[in-house]
Amino acid sequence: MGWEPLMEYTLQALDVPVSEGELRALEYRPAGGSGGLRPILVCPPFFEERKCSARVLHQIAASLASRGSPVLRVDYFGTGESPGETRGLSLERTSTDLVELFGFVRRRYGAGGFGLIGLRLGATLAAQAVRASADGGDCRFLVLLEPVRSVALHLREMISARAHGIVDAGGYPMPDQLLNEARAMRVDVSGLGRKAPTLVAQIGGKRASRGLRRFAQSAHADFRCIDAAPFWRSLRVPIAEPVVSATTEWIEGLAATERQAGSAGASEHDLLVPVPSRNGARRPREELVEIPSRNGLLRGVYHGHDGAEARPPVLVVFLHGWSGCRTGPHRMFVEYARALARAGVAALRIDFSGRGDSEGDPREASVRHAVEDAVAGIRYVRSRKRPHRIVLLGLCSGADVGFLAAAVSPKVDGLVLISLLNNALRPSRADRVRLFAERLAPYYGASRFAAAAGRAFDRGFHLRNWLGLVGHGSPESEASSTDLYVGGLALEKVSAPILLVHASDVLSRRSRSHFESELSRCPAPKQFRSVTGADKGLYSVRAKDQVLAIVQDWIQSNWPTPASTNRPARDRIATRRHREETARGTGVDR
Repeated sequence: MGWEPLMEYTLQALDVPVSEGELRALEYRPAGGSGGLRPILVCPPFFEERKCSARVLHQIAASLASRGSPVLRVDYFGTGESPGETRGLSLERTSTDLVELFGFVRRRYGAGGFGLIGLRLGATLAAQAVRASADGGDCRFLVLLEPVRSVALHLREMISARAHGIVDAGGYPMPDQLLNEARAMRVDVSGLGRKAPTLVAQIGGKRASRGLRRFAQSAHADFRCIDAAPFWRSLRVPIAEPVVSATTEWIEGLAATERQAGSAGASEHDLLVPVPSRNGARRPREELVEIPSRNGLLRGVYHGHDGAEARPPVLVVFLHGWSGCRTGPHRMFVEYARALARAGVAALRIDFSGRGDSEGDPREASVRHAVEDAVAGIRYVRSRKRPHRIVLLGLCSGADVGFLAAAVSPKVDGLVLISLLNNALRPSRADRVRLFAERLAPYYGASRFAAAAGRAFDRGFHLRNWLGLVGHGSPESEASSTDLYVGGLALEKVSAPILLVHASDVLSRRSRSHFESELSRCPAPKQFRSVTGADKGLYSVRAKDQVLAIVQDWIQSNWPTPASTNRPARDRIATRRHREETARGTGVDR
């Protein structure tokens, strides 16, 4: 019994009404009906753990939906793709929203009860809500994956810096209210398993954690160790079939026991009570889209612009990093797309195949497949949305993908490349040794991999052969059959204007000189921006805000949109702050 889908399911986005607004959720509907299985609510973790775990939670939801359970994956206020800003996040509001979600699930799917799956802090808050609320009485089972036992310690570990009055959690502004609530919160799950069957799962580790085992004993819950990597804090492409299989097997075993006892779940006629929308008309339109690609069905979110024009004047396609998803690191792509939509620029955020909510196997991920996915996204917006201009915005390896996609797709009008890896060009020797050493590090001791890397390059070893970043053939039928690979052959094919944004903490002076020398072979007009005090993923609030201001200014200078002069005050303030810091020489240099 594995995680692979057994039958078809459909996926749609919902705006779930709660007392203080709406939450964005994804609903997985079994194609053949519920089959008497209970609906399931999935509660994700917070901050960057949400991004890293998105693919695994999608696999869990798809596996259960394909077996007959309706599944609802929700984002809390100010997180993921829900409305609001992280600055407004609070534990009290999240707990209140969870209780209201219990009522929504009961109304939408019937009174047969529901199940809960939570990961990390999402598991802890869901368990607390079930134990403390009357509405939690409809919960028939809980799966708690690596629940957080000390919320205050958990949030403190996420803090990366405190500067300029901001508590920075790796690019997320962590509000003081959240920290104060965490200090006062006491996690109590005693007797939870008596209220509803509960599974507490430890993921990773050769031995069972004593603290987590005591947590399970206090809750009177089943305890299980799952042999898988801690995907919620990994920058690798997550492959966690053991987690999906263990979760699915435990829930199916529970359902089989209920069937033998004659207990009924949801009934088909109770499904799909209409969902009222209250706030959708007051913000730019966002819709879940499905895009066909040769690597499987891609899923993304389209952000409509505020202008009255039927065709967007400019549309930005966001391309995420290697192990990321369409939200981007520290929710960056969500915030950027919404800011651009307020300024009259449409946007599309896609998940590459095998990542996020798109179809495909993560183990087959490659740059060539990602380029094909990017071209499929370009083809989709060209035919469905018909924008006047298409701009690709890529981060890290997504910038590499954007560069190569622009080389094979003549309909790209601009490129925004953030933290472009030298893989897209011809790396310097120093960068080749560094990148090769990073690949060897997990397999060799620290004293061995540097020498091994040096010997390999002394023999003329080529980086692209090791990384396997070779694209055989062109993703576009109208393009030539010339192979595009990591070595610079795409340079002469890109003519669209390029904005290059780099973090000064990553790009050394020598690397930048080599970088600019390589890019000089590209005929496209180029602008360089360097953000000081930032790393490759822009994991700081100030760096993230600065880059947004740079991108907005660059788009406006190339393709002015009438709505840009009417964008909200917070966007204009960020732009003005960026210009002031540039003039002082403290923020961004040209």
